[in-house]
Amino acid sequence: MFQPIQPITANLKAITSPPIGATMKTDAVAEEGAPSFANVLAKSLEGVNESLQTAGEMSEKLALGEVNNLHEVTIAGQKANIMLRLTTQIASKISHACTTLFQMQI
Repeated sequence: MFQPIQPITANLKAITSPPIGATMKTDAVAEEGAPSFANVLAKSLEGVNESLQTAGEMSEKLALGEVNNLHEVTIAGQKANIMLRLTTQIASKISHACTTLFQMQI
């Protein structure tokens, strides 16, 4: 019934450095079939959104008296809460990292 929360790192490919002396392309395109960070992030955000919608629907059904098992509603709500808090923390960390990078002097 419930799908486990998959970590964001499950879809990422290991970062490899180019050989010494090799030139890097500035307009490098991700390998075909390899998920980009933007795609992984978008997919994760879609999962959070779906979880929040499911929790909202179950809460609505609970208010209407259509739910027989209160535990399912509680679990869905807590799952959505945890996913939203994790997403907020990740966004905060990314924002902080970008701010730190922009403040570096070259």
